[in-house]
Amino acid sequence: MINTITVHNIKCNGCATSIKDKLSKIDEVSDVNVETATGEVSFNAIDNKSVERVKNTLEKMGYPEDDPNMIQTAKSYVSCMIGRMK
Repeated sequence: MINTITVHNIKCNGCATSIKDKLSKIDEVSDVNVETATGEVSFNAIDNKSVERVKNTLEKMGYPEDDPNMIQTAKSYVSCMIGRMK
C-alpha cells in the first residue's frame, strides 16, 4: 500500500538521502521517495504496523509529523550532514 507522510525539518537533498537510506533498511518498506520542497515522504508498506515503524523512524531521525522540538531539529541537522557526505 502506498503511503505519504508530510514531515518537518527536510531542508535539502542531504536530508532526503538520509531518509531514503534509513527507511530502505526496513524490510516491510520499499520505493521510498522524498520531496524536499513539500516535506512529503512516500513509500510502499505492507501493513499499518510498518507505517507506524516508518513514522517512529522519521521522528527519531528528527523528521516528525508534528511541530519539532529543539532536539528533533538538531537530530535532523545531523541526519542532513550524513546524507550530504554520501
